[in-house]
Amino acid sequence: MKKITNNFLASLAVFSELCNSDGELINIIGEFTQSVFALEKQWTLDSSEITHLLKKHFDFDIPEAVIRTALIRLKDLKIVNKVSGKYTLLNKKYDIKNFTDKLDLQEKLQHQIQEDLIKYYEVISKKKCDEHTKQKLISSFLDYLMDNGTKEADYYFTIISSFLIENSKKTIFVSSLNQIKEGLVLLEGLKYTSDFSSLGHWNNELTIYLDTEHLFNAVGYNGELYQKLFDDFYSLVKEINVIPSKQPRKLIHLKYFGDTRIEVERFFDVAARIIKREENLSPDNIAMAEICKGCTDISDIIFKKTKFYEELTTRGITLQDDVDYHSKHEYNMEDQELFNKYNDKYEEHVIASTLYSFTKINYLRKGNNRTSFEACKHIILTGKAASMVLSMDLEIKNQSKDIPFVTNIYFVTNRLWFKMNKGLSKSKHNITSLDTIAKARIVLSAQVDKSIEKKYESLQIQLKDGKLSKATAENYYKELREMSKRPEEISSENIGESLNVIFDDDIEKYLREQSSLRTEVMEGRIAKEQLKNIAWKEVVKNKNRKKTIVRRLYSLSLVLILLIACIIPVNIILFINFIKTSNDTLLSIFGLILTIGIEILGLLKYRNKIILWLKKISSSYYLKLIKTI
Repeated sequence: MKKITNNFLASLAVFSELCNSDGELINIIGEFTQSVFALEKQWTLDSSEITHLLKKHFDFDIPEAVIRTALIRLKDLKIVNKVSGKYTLLNKKYDIKNFTDKLDLQEKLQHQIQEDLIKYYEVISKKKCDEHTKQKLISSFLDYLMDNGTKEADYYFTIISSFLIENSKKTIFVSSLNQIKEGLVLLEGLKYTSDFSSLGHWNNELTIYLDTEHLFNAVGYNGELYQKLFDDFYSLVKEINVIPSKQPRKLIHLKYFGDTRIEVERFFDVAARIIKREENLSPDNIAMAEICKGCTDISDIIFKKTKFYEELTTRGITLQDDVDYHSKHEYNMEDQELFNKYNDKYEEHVIASTLYSFTKINYLRKGNNRTSFEACKHIILTGKAASMVLSMDLEIKNQSKDIPFVTNIYFVTNRLWFKMNKGLSKSKHNITSLDTIAKARIVLSAQVDKSIEKKYESLQIQLKDGKLSKATAENYYKELREMSKRPEEISSENIGESLNVIFDDDIEKYLREQSSLRTEVMEGRIAKEQLKNIAWKEVVKNKNRKKTIVRRLYSLSLVLILLIACIIPVNIILFINFIKTSNDTLLSIFGLILTIGIEILGLLKYRNKIILWLKKISSSYYLKLIKTI
């Protein structure tokens, strides 16, 4: 594996940028070719020297045949002159500054991105990044961009993916990384293309066998992002199959093996058992959740399965006719030594099914594996880690230059995209396989699902061993269901949740948290009751205080009325004494007093009404006072 440098990344970004602005791949190679004359200040070079200098200055491994084609174009344009097999740049004042400025800008940008990544790692890991970790992190980041994934890099890839998603709203950041991806695909394509006139055409017949994952992606069972990834691939296949007007048959066929159909059937059988409550839905299985969604009985599952196969047929994805793939021993790839080699890494049935699929492809190719992707005739499209790892084993490939028996959707889509000249199209459609943020979401979603799967397995074991109660297990299971996220659901806003799921894989921690939560809830309830009691006592105290005030006012009102009642007779006597004359007899005065007394006694019948009225006013006033408590 080549060592990747910031210079290489910057060169890829500039390469892609120039392709986007110019539109002709041969012209871009010509631009880089001219630059080496100026960078070396050596104005006469042969094609071999130019190939070497492109490697020296830009880390580009471009075949010499491609460089010769570019030099012929430069000669036709009178930019270079050819004498005795050597090429001379005619413009000795060629301005290299604009070119190097672009490179410098991209190098600075890549350096800043890597510095930000180190800081992000320190925040996430909560520890200072030593020199060894820095080198490992940056190396993993470069491998990530180049799609050079390894099992050991999973931890760093998780950090890198979350870092990319965290910065997904920064336009320049995303654009630069996507340019690197696009530049890499263009550069890789050049290794297999010396005839530029062949771009935009596909001439070979190829059958691609889809595994279960990609069949589900085709109908959207694994979410929108996976479906978009498949649709980009499928659109290129459709375009290739439409173009050849002289050829009535398809050039690229999409099929699936009988073993894959059996796997699909088992999947729907499990869905049926889940609907019948005979089995639990694994919380990490997004496709299963999608199949079960909205289903209430077995007929709903059967209907969905029928629609699934109809959709495959509509897309031209058909079942491969079964043959005896073991009929020719020389094509058999199922070796006991390979079982022994990978026995500690994968389950035996996984190794067996993987090697059997290799036997099928080797049989269909008739053992002809020393060829290019375009001419390999048969290949499996998969996302299974075991298939990808075993396919690159030299004991299986026989030779390093052999085309593998399986590949992934990124490789196929990118190769078709290059071959159909889409990278240089003025109205080009950005495919998902070149989107670094989309890849980050897919990587992180896969890591979340892997973590949930481990948690679920641990949950089942602990429940079986009696270490968990059924109620606790059910609550934890519900939490696991909620943790699962499709790639498109992961964003900069919820990235923290995904990282917590990946790095916190301890059920005991969950139990401690639940115990702590219950304690907090209980303590909270007690505190709440205490506060409630205190508050209630305060309310009662305030009410009593208000009640005392109202009672005193009521009593005061009664006393006041009594005083008024006492003052009236006195005032009457004084009034009589004031108005009497010497002519008034004692009898007439007594008669007046008796008359007034009778009238006053008549007022006593209103006594109860007056008291009731006072009580009513007092009660109303009391209610008004306690409303503010």
